[in-house]
Order: sequence, then C-alpha cells, then structure tokens
Amino acid sequence: AFLPSGRQQRNAAKKTQREPPQRSPDGDERSRGDQKGADAAIVGIRLQNGVRVRRAQPLLKDLGVYGDFEIVISGDTLPQKKPDPAPLLHGAKFFGVEPADAMMVGDSVSDVKASRAAGFQIVCMSYGYNHGQDIRDFGPDAVIDALTELPPLLG
Repeated sequence: AFLPSGRQQRNAAKKTQREPPQRSPDGDERSRGDQKGADAAIVGIRLQNGVRVRRAQPLLKDLGVYGDFEIVISGDTLPQKKPDPAPLLHGAKFFGVEPADAMMVGDSVSDVKASRAAGFQIVCMSYGYNHGQDIRDFGPDAVIDALTELPPLLG
C-alpha cells in the first residue's frame, strides 16, 4: 500500500464518509471510509509481486474495491520491478506526494528494500513470504499484525 502522510491524511480523512464495516482480504474489519484513508490515506495496494494488470483489475472489481483506487500499479505497469524503487516513485508522482512524506505497507524484504531506495517510510505486516526469516531483521520502521494497528503510526 502507498500512503501519503501528515496534512494530506488529515485532509483526506475529513472528506471520508463512514459506511458499514467490511472484511478486508486479510480479514481485518474496517469501514469503506477507513479503506480510503487511514483514516483516508490508503490509496494503492499491491496484491502479489508480479501480478499483471489484466489479473489485478478483475480481482479488485470482484472484491468490490476497484473504484476505491485512482491508480493500480501492477507487475507489468513499468519495466522495473521491486526492489527497484520505480513503482513506488511512480505512485508518489501520480499523487503529487514527496517520497519523504509517503509510507508503504508491505510484507517482504523486497518491500523494505524498495521503500528504503524510494525514500519512503515502511511498515511491514508480521506475516509474509520471507524464507523463514523474521521481517524485523530487515529494519522496517514498524511491524504490525493487522491493518487496524496502522492508524496510530500515521500521525
């Protein structure tokens, strides 16, 4: 996920309307308004490293969240792939966000490497495919077990 921070979050949160809670793909319960911001700050999501746009868009549509995203950056959007910072910088540029004011939520060593190379903050989920190594060993800014733990980290 790609997250603007600070003033942009607060402004987006003010515009967010609350709707009934829904289950996210990772099982966290949150309102549609929380999805649009953190409150209102989540503006992008990566489904799986290398997922092509032709697979990502139908999946997001099936989940009923496609319209919540202004841009979908997939494994085939750019010639560079993570851990190259280009996909993250592409998203930051699209939203007019400076990398120093952005945060990525990820779950892998590649996410940490890409975020650091892009100049983003990085919060990792405690689970993910890391060949049996604890993601904490790779120095993310924070590690969380559920997305519901994210809002306090955005202040």
